[in-house]
Amino acid sequence: MGLFRIFAVLPLFTAAIFVAANAQAEGTAETFIAALRDATNIGPGLSYRSLENEQDTQDGIVRGLKLARRGATFEVDELRISGLVNDADGGIRSIDRLAMDGLDFNGPDDVRLTFHSLSIQQIDIEKLSTLVKGNFSIEALRMLDLGPVHALGGALQAGLLTLTSDRLAFNGMEDGRMLAFTVDRGMATNMEDRNRVSFQRFAISGFSIEQMARQMMLMRNRGEKRTFDIDAYREAIITGLPFNLQIDQLEIGLDKGHISIPKIMADSWLEGEHVMVGSGIIEQVTIDGLGNYADDTSSRSANTILDAPLTLHATTGFRSDLRTFSQSSEARLSADNLGRLDIDIEGTALDLVDAVAPNLPPSLLSRMVIDYVDRGAVRSVVNDIARSMGMEPQGLAFQIVTFARLMFPEGVPPRINDALRAIEDFIAAPGHLTIRANPPQPVSLDGMSASQFSLNQLGPLFEKFGIEVNASAQP
Repeated sequence: MGLFRIFAVLPLFTAAIFVAANAQAEGTAETFIAALRDATNIGPGLSYRSLENEQDTQDGIVRGLKLARRGATFEVDELRISGLVNDADGGIRSIDRLAMDGLDFNGPDDVRLTFHSLSIQQIDIEKLSTLVKGNFSIEALRMLDLGPVHALGGALQAGLLTLTSDRLAFNGMEDGRMLAFTVDRGMATNMEDRNRVSFQRFAISGFSIEQMARQMMLMRNRGEKRTFDIDAYREAIITGLPFNLQIDQLEIGLDKGHISIPKIMADSWLEGEHVMVGSGIIEQVTIDGLGNYADDTSSRSANTILDAPLTLHATTGFRSDLRTFSQSSEARLSADNLGRLDIDIEGTALDLVDAVAPNLPPSLLSRMVIDYVDRGAVRSVVNDIARSMGMEPQGLAFQIVTFARLMFPEGVPPRINDALRAIEDFIAAPGHLTIRANPPQPVSLDGMSASQFSLNQLGPLFEKFGIEVNASAQP
């Protein structure tokens, strides 16, 4: 709870700093303190050690600033205010730069946020005031502009969770859209079990707060059976493009194992006026120590596989026409000494399955291919199970498929019979298995997740989706 409560208390201080107040005083430091005191209205809860105004730069310096309210405190060893501009009424219109050294925020539920140094530039008080007074509405978020933010030596403690970073850089925000945000050498630690996640660099750009808020609102309204504004949904997606995410040297330390990922990348962009394209890659994931999580009932071959270090590689790609909502996506996953899995899907509005608003496009599946090549994972498990039952893999495959056929007392439908024959071949000699769905015409997916199918409906379902299963030796 502490991590969420921080967002309920910290804005009281940040909003107070950024909201203009009708105050006039001699120097920059006095003007800022007067405005801050008027905005917070906390009386003796605001204190400072000394005020100073530099004659040559007109900068104001506040030392030992402290605000206390509702069981929380906000302290800054030294605050420098540069480029303060008053409006016609004497309030603060804008601040060119706020630089803080030794920032320390203590909130409820053992929440603490600290920075060795933090600077914020190009602060537009009017827009920030509009955002706060508008309760962070989508319309206000769309207008939000922020200047660059830089921080060194950040740490957040919330209960048993600790987050740290060496450096944080934020290039600003224009019209609710993040220009670039990077964190260098970050780490998250669970103090209870000592599990941790660290990275060398986290970078994201093009993220749109307004787009995220609008999409969430539209999807929530859809669930309440309100009219779904397709044009607004499409506009919200386009607003968030192009988008880029990159994480370097991600390390996940568990109590019994370790996961290392050199690089994660995700990109999405717009082709022409209405086609969204995206791609992703996860480079050479190395997993050690998974065998430590296996219980005593795990098979010998499974333990052998998990005990050995695993190396994975994954890529993804998608393409979506935002006019027609026709979509295609692909995913490729390969693991040394285990296997390779490829998935390709084509359809319409696949991300809007079970939509209930009357004007939403239906979710339709046009084609799907699941392709698996075994490189030892299935073969090892099958051999181990067959050995424990005192039979050969071929005998195990025959028994499994025979049992499945007995579930159709009135006869096995042709497509299911062909699928069972392919599965029997694959279990007997694991190699290449392909599952295809090629419906004669696109099939609606809406409502299927809540449907219950009986065995006598499987045959027509296989025909409806055009399901085919094929097995062969290694390709």
